[in-house]
Amino acid sequence: MAMTIERFRSEYIQYHGLTTDRANRQIKTLREFEAHAGKVITDCGADDFRSYLAHLTSTGLHPNTVRSRAGMIRPYFGWAFDTGLISGDTLMAVKRVGNPKGSSSATKPKPYSSKELRAFWNGLDENWPLKSERSLKMWRNGTASYRIVWRHLMHVQIEAIVRLALDCGLRRQEIYGLSIDDLHPDNYYIVVRYAKREAGGAEKMREVPFTKQTRIAIQRWLDFRAEMKPDHDFPWLALRNPVATKPMRWERFGGIVNTCGPFTLHRFRHTCATLWLRSGVGLEKVQRLLGHATLMQTLAYAELVRDDIHAAMHKHEDAFERLANANDSQE
Repeated sequence: MAMTIERFRSEYIQYHGLTTDRANRQIKTLREFEAHAGKVITDCGADDFRSYLAHLTSTGLHPNTVRSRAGMIRPYFGWAFDTGLISGDTLMAVKRVGNPKGSSSATKPKPYSSKELRAFWNGLDENWPLKSERSLKMWRNGTASYRIVWRHLMHVQIEAIVRLALDCGLRRQEIYGLSIDDLHPDNYYIVVRYAKREAGGAEKMREVPFTKQTRIAIQRWLDFRAEMKPDHDFPWLALRNPVATKPMRWERFGGIVNTCGPFTLHRFRHTCATLWLRSGVGLEKVQRLLGHATLMQTLAYAELVRDDIHAAMHKHEDAFERLANANDSQE
């Protein structure tokens, strides 16, 4: 019975670089789940999963603790589907098992609407207005101070950062950790690098295709960055005097889009995933784009798109029925 769980440890937990403490807790939870079900874990499904969560709740555990245990089991089902140990129907059924009542959960994606995206771009224009070519030329020639153009440069830098989240689905820490070589628009891909959490863990990477708008935004920013002549290779600059050419601090980077309104890079990433799915890109391709460890993580976006389709159909149901039944009324 333990063979599948040990395989999960070696193929999933170790590969994705979970800490030793997290790995041990996850394996312990899976063994307890298997024991509660009374069957080999590969034979477990949604009913077993639901029963185990109900059992944990009945013992008096806090709903958030039960949710945490569920979060340690769900990745197993995603991995089991990816490796052919369970069917897609089983995976979808498990996915539909909700968290216990009373637990707090922010797992459902929250993409921005078209209206919200317009509000962001308007906020960017209003708070960080672009300057005329004449003003930029005067700055380059030394006849205008940096104070005249710094908001323009901030606009260009923020747009480049947001494009990496909105168009390419990068996480905030992934964007911050990019090197100029990794995001240079001459490349075919953006190279996202990240190391295992354990000391000495091997570096991992994924390649994310540029979109046309992202390539343009990155090139535009890097051209301005080169004119600033920083003495380092970090792509993102503070831009505020007296440290304009210094690397932007993480604390400031995390909230930079808030200067345009109540926006976050994380929700721009959510928007990226849903827009690509709505555009017809396959689920597995979106999984690779986002760097999800399992397909189960990406399914949340697919379900959101499905809900949108159902809502749209319901909205137009009356008109559809009138058209569909028009021939009947003419006979």
